[in-house]
Amino acid sequence: MKRDKNIFNLSFKDRSELLNECRRLISKSEVLDPILQEIKNLKRGEVTPESTLRRSEIGSCFTSEIQQIFNYIYNHRIVIDEEIESELSEIIRKADAVLRENIVLQSKPPIDVIKFENVPVRYSHSPSGGREQRWGYGLHKRPTTEQGYSITMALMPPRYIQSYHNHTISEYTLSLDKETVGFYCDGEYKREKVAHRDEIIYFSATTPHTLCNPTDSFSRNITVKRPTGLVDWRPINNLHPVKSIGSKILTGERSPLEVERGTIIGTKIFFTIKDEYYDYELKILEIKENSIMNCMYNEDKYFLVVEGELLISSGDIKKDCNKNDYIVIDEDTNFKIETKTETKLYTVKIRT
Repeated sequence: MKRDKNIFNLSFKDRSELLNECRRLISKSEVLDPILQEIKNLKRGEVTPESTLRRSEIGSCFTSEIQQIFNYIYNHRIVIDEEIESELSEIIRKADAVLRENIVLQSKPPIDVIKFENVPVRYSHSPSGGREQRWGYGLHKRPTTEQGYSITMALMPPRYIQSYHNHTISEYTLSLDKETVGFYCDGEYKREKVAHRDEIIYFSATTPHTLCNPTDSFSRNITVKRPTGLVDWRPINNLHPVKSIGSKILTGERSPLEVERGTIIGTKIFFTIKDEYYDYELKILEIKENSIMNCMYNEDKYFLVVEGELLISSGDIKKDCNKNDYIVIDEDTNFKIETKTETKLYTVKIRT
């Protein structure tokens, strides 16, 4: 099953045409089971970008079509058989699982860079007809991101608003570019919080909410996810029971970024996230052009390149990095970062 140019703009003449498309997707969906088994058996260092992208293209086709079908049903108040609805839900569950293949398995030890063009993209469609792109980056080395913590980066089009939804756990989303606006329901009223660049917008567990890009340009945001956060998303017409409502903006602590002999090469922005669902440290490193950092960590380390160009090296291994690339470093590996331009790196340390 391959994506064609019409997959993002589905429309139907009538209910009969809609049901025919549902049956077609159901008949094609048997392809997903062997792909999931294939992913289950993947080994780090043996995965090629081409094979990951082949699998993800199939998963993306199913998720994009079925999201739009559900949106069409909701917008036009169409009633379909429960059996068909159940089968479509199961297909989208499997297709989403395909898209959660962990890209870290593409890396080779002890240090590697996964180029952005090799990270599978997922499309999230809103009922209004818009869509945003999303990419997942594992924070572990198991076959799928839902087997541990991960980060999800979203690219929101200008003036785009996500679907209203909620989760059974809290959510912390960092605004990477200009600003991100969060809307949430507080009883009868719609409230608003604005996260500027490098600020986090927080929603408490079960708070119905959405995110909006209020600017005239594309804007990225990024969210740390535990496995539950990947799979328990519920839309406005099927929310989890609302047990609490809350939102706030978090601002990180800024301090000089120092290297050997007290040389300051930039700024560090530090967040401590801790509640009953999450316990982690988040750092943003803003590094000056032509700077050098020598590092080693006693745990596996992952960096997302938010902005800039740099060279990362360890022994004879040298890798160029650019915006949105993902750096994977094994524990106890000595490595060096050399910036070619002003560079911004994002990294997370899970504490539980």
